[in-house]
Amino acid sequence: MKEETKFNTQTVKNVIWNEMNGFYEAESTNQQTLEFEKHLDSIPVQDYALVIDATKLKTFKPEILPILEYAYGFYRRFKTVIIIEPEFVSAGIQLKRIAKKVPDCNVQFLKTEDEAKILLRQEGWNI
Repeated sequence: MKEETKFNTQTVKNVIWNEMNGFYEAESTNQQTLEFEKHLDSIPVQDYALVIDATKLKTFKPEILPILEYAYGFYRRFKTVIIIEPEFVSAGIQLKRIAKKVPDCNVQFLKTEDEAKILLRQEGWNI
């Protein structure tokens, strides 16, 4: 399965809910990361939650890991960041390993979309 990213960057309820599916290539991953970061400059992300549903994400190629580390760095701008863990264990291990390398990483890893919604509600997000 080739990569597929669905950006739901609507500003409704101050929650950005993205999906990441499949295998990612370095060039397109870098481009998508830069585009997403640029979009964030237009909204007050410190008042937003970011949820990334990585359920169908496959393992990353090694050249993508620095891009992921860079993305985790700018995720710190969000008030809340949740990643729904991939079904593929090796992809989840990669995501968590990179998170540990980023100082002050604020990513919370949860197992399901329902768990993410529960946590968001507990933190006062109206979803």
